[in-house]
Amino acid sequence: MRGPRRDQRHGGRDGGTVSSAGSPGDPGVSRERIARLLGRGAARAKTDSGPRAQSIPATESQPGTHTSGDPVDLEESVGPAGDYLARCTEFERDTLHGSWRLGEVDGLDPGAFALLCGDASLADLDPERAVYLDTETTGLSGGAGTWVFMVGLGWFEGGAFKVWQGFLGGPEQEAALLAEVARRIADAQAVVSFFGKSFDRHRLEDKMRIVGVDSPFEGLPHLDLYHPMRRVNGGQFENDRLQTLERGLLGLEREQDLPGSMAPEAWFDYLAERPHRLEGVFHHNLLDVLSLVTLTAHLGFTLAEQRPGAGKGGEALAGCPARRAWAVGRALWTSGQRAEALEWMGRGLDRLGEGGEECRDWQWLLAESLRLEGRVDAARAALAALTRGKAARDGLALLAHEALAKLHEHALGDPDGAAEWTREAIALRVGLTPRASGVPTPGDLEHRLERLTLKAAAAREEVARRQQQSTEHVQ
Repeated sequence: MRGPRRDQRHGGRDGGTVSSAGSPGDPGVSRERIARLLGRGAARAKTDSGPRAQSIPATESQPGTHTSGDPVDLEESVGPAGDYLARCTEFERDTLHGSWRLGEVDGLDPGAFALLCGDASLADLDPERAVYLDTETTGLSGGAGTWVFMVGLGWFEGGAFKVWQGFLGGPEQEAALLAEVARRIADAQAVVSFFGKSFDRHRLEDKMRIVGVDSPFEGLPHLDLYHPMRRVNGGQFENDRLQTLERGLLGLEREQDLPGSMAPEAWFDYLAERPHRLEGVFHHNLLDVLSLVTLTAHLGFTLAEQRPGAGKGGEALAGCPARRAWAVGRALWTSGQRAEALEWMGRGLDRLGEGGEECRDWQWLLAESLRLEGRVDAARAALAALTRGKAARDGLALLAHEALAKLHEHALGDPDGAAEWTREAIALRVGLTPRASGVPTPGDLEHRLERLTLKAAAAREEVARRQQQSTEHVQ
């Protein structure tokens, strides 16, 4: 789908002719509707004293209910590229979103962001100087055929958290809206989103490129919560979606929330002057932005493993302590902080308890990490644990036998011990269909045993020779 002509994008209410009906293929809107919408916004701008602090609002109607006319509380502003529309809402810092207050970002450790994202630029991220970004679009693909019709931006200012929701009332406003979005993002120290590095950023940059607006993202630290949240909580819940994490980590159950998949239909209905569900879209976008704040707080206390509370020790973070500790350990290992990594990994394994495939996977990774660090005794104990018990007839047990053979041969200088572990591996390998990758074949093991047998025999002959020489010297 081709976008509107450049004279239409910059013409505002005086631009070129625009069709009076909208559809997914033709998001047109009448000039009279634009004028009426802008006029209403201007009138409210004169009478309103500004956004008021309030608790998180619910929609005035059920998500499935259609309303007619323009969204409420839209205000018109004029930027360098023309008129744009937005709704502004303000919240006090102690406003609850689920079981977390918005202001709980205060005191978090941004080092957790850098560690869990593998991005050093996030080490100094100040959540109170960041902008929290969420968009609503007409599709998942990029280019001129996809419209970004709502952009939610949140930030802390003074003693409040403010949410600005830019709204595309018609194609004529696209350049002005995107220019204002770019300006607001560029004024921030960092960007926070959920899957925004892969989606929101690119959809905005695609449209900005088309209308001649410079991208504000270049060089700006970007905390995409999706990836570290998945790293810390992956496998804990049924999926890694934003609303799933809200329920599991923030204690938030959305009420009267319009699914994001219905947002495009609501916008197209509005453009065509049909009854629409845009109020539900505004509410959905608002909740998304607020969740970015509280999930940032949750992630920022990962290393402390507790949030500030009234008690002496604070309050334990929601989530699985075992998975959290393991994720921190693996992230530390990747970053080269291996001693601390092993402590966290061991902590995670202790918390997970025994039994199950996941436990054995973790045991194997910890054992290999210990071996790589040269902690021979600890590695040998961890590997030996994988060879015992009812579960010790799987691919990991076979890998552990092989690793123990290598450990005895190279680190301990014990070819006889290495040969014994290899014999046990050969016996285990018979009839085994390993689930682990990289397990040795029967031929590999037989070759290893043959070599070790010769090596052990040679070592025994050498010992006997030296003993003989020592005896002759004494005589």
